[in-house]
Amino acid sequence: MEQTLFLAELMGLFSLIMGFSMLLRRKMVMGVFDEMANGRLTLYLIGVLEVILGLALVLKHNIWTEGSLAFTISILGWLILAEGVLYVSLPERITRKMLVFAERSRAYFVIALFYLVLGGYLVYAGF
Repeated sequence: MEQTLFLAELMGLFSLIMGFSMLLRRKMVMGVFDEMANGRLTLYLIGVLEVILGLALVLKHNIWTEGSLAFTISILGWLILAEGVLYVSLPERITRKMLVFAERSRAYFVIALFYLVLGGYLVYAGF
């Protein structure tokens, strides 16, 4: 449980920071998305980092039966791993379409809101 609480605190604070950053610095974040969509090296490196992070979470915290917090952390680990695998294995044109979709106004704000809600839940449950 101690590991779950630590991961909830870490991932919760990270999610809150990302959500607020996306809302407050939209133009800058959109530029980052644009660079990712047009830069193979950047996209590949982000994918590799997500695979490493996702594997670490899946290997160290693959806990499904100890409550909703542990379940949420485990799901996030698998989602991070899956996204990283997609970034390193899908053709560039498909990953570019995924990133362009994320730049769309409605999708962008849904993603930012998701970060804020997820971060709020994890921080509340973790601290």
